[in-house]
Amino acid sequence: MGAPVKADEWQIDAVVGGSQKCLGALPGMSLVTFNDRFADEINKRKRIELGVRGEDAQTAANFVPSNYLDLTQLQDYWSPARVNHHTEATIGIYGVHEALRLGVQEEGLANRFARHQQVHQALNNAVKALGLTIFNEGDHEMPMVTCVEIPEALRDTNFQSELLTKFGVEIAASFGSLQGKIWRLGTMGYVAQKGYLVRFISIFGAALLQAG
Repeated sequence: MGAPVKADEWQIDAVVGGSQKCLGALPGMSLVTFNDRFADEINKRKRIELGVRGEDAQTAANFVPSNYLDLTQLQDYWSPARVNHHTEATIGIYGVHEALRLGVQEEGLANRFARHQQVHQALNNAVKALGLTIFNEGDHEMPMVTCVEIPEALRDTNFQSELLTKFGVEIAASFGSLQGKIWRLGTMGYVAQKGYLVRFISIFGAALLQAG
């Protein structure tokens, strides 16, 4: 809930989101939407658990091996048949419901998207004012993460751990080909606010000066 995702307009078959990101709810929940084409495809791999399987139930030869993340079984759990799959973490659902109420009803999606974009642009400007470089600025940037090129002088240092230990501020590294090359600065959900941004830049700038 930091930027619009127009699944139908963009013809996206399936979208999955994490509850702990811009939505700001408890981690461990996933919001998912998928169309009929996606459902038809995964149902080619459908399996029904032995304990609830009827005599006429068919199981695909190449069924999904994970019972934990098997959308074909979860569809039956959500369906009128209510075939049991797991005991739902109801407190998590209540948390997601409240987070959605705050985002959709109280703030409004348009205002929420605008807030994330405004804070993202302000963070980019501040980072550049500190003399750092935005990684691929403008090239399909997400308005909830700013990717910063790590200065050569800090690539083999403990800058991140010292920032956390000395200042209580955590920034993320990256993976794969970008590991050790960029930092990821998140501005998601509740923290995407002017006050938090000003405090972060003040601390971040001081830590950079301290690191030389």
